[in-house]
Amino acid sequence: MGFAVIHIEKGTAGKAGGLGRHIDRTANVLNADPAKKDLNFSVRLDTQKNRLVKTRAAKNDLQSRINERIKDGYKGKKALRKDAVTHLSVVLTGSHEDMTEIAKDKTKFNDWVTDNYRFVGERFGFNNVVEFAIHMDERTPHIHCVVVPLTADGRLSAKEVMGDRRKMTELQESYGAAMEEKHGLKRGVKGSTATHDSVREYYARIEQHKAEPPLMRINVTAEPPQIDTPPLISRDKWTETQ
Repeated sequence: MGFAVIHIEKGTAGKAGGLGRHIDRTANVLNADPAKKDLNFSVRLDTQKNRLVKTRAAKNDLQSRINERIKDGYKGKKALRKDAVTHLSVVLTGSHEDMTEIAKDKTKFNDWVTDNYRFVGERFGFNNVVEFAIHMDERTPHIHCVVVPLTADGRLSAKEVMGDRRKMTELQESYGAAMEEKHGLKRGVKGSTATHDSVREYYARIEQHKAEPPLMRINVTAEPPQIDTPPLISRDKWTETQ
């Protein structure tokens, strides 16, 4: 049985442009295969028919959608600070081998997408989900979701929505439970000392390792080794191997 993976990062006001271009693939993504770009898609909730609808691109850019959701849902009397956390970037996936197998079966994969949307919507509020993109052009199929951290009473509070370390642990456990019975993906090792990189830090580390000089020079006739597409999980081990 493989592992279910959920990773969250905070995003501040006016900083969603780069994230939106990464998700939409309008910017170059280091480990994405351009030939598979058309396999990517997004889903949105059709509230009238209570079902998910597959779509290619949103009408407005990500920053505009975040701003619109805050305008509609924010009930606070104070103006938002310039450094306020306005969105959460959520990546949902699983072990590479397991996700590859799930993606081979269209019905199973669609069920996995639906169950992930339900989990995020119930956890953070369906109205707060402003992006839910499925990426098939990287090594491991995954979902990139963007959520506006509005509370039930209309406050913008990433601190309350994400919670402390204990609440984050509970989130990991809840996600693992939601994915285990139906999709065979259980929660990761509890208490693991593994850490997450941001997307920027992750790619920077890859480039750093690729640029490091060899320990010695040997004159041989051979093609230089190629760096494989990096996985979404177990990245430290992958980097050492490369």
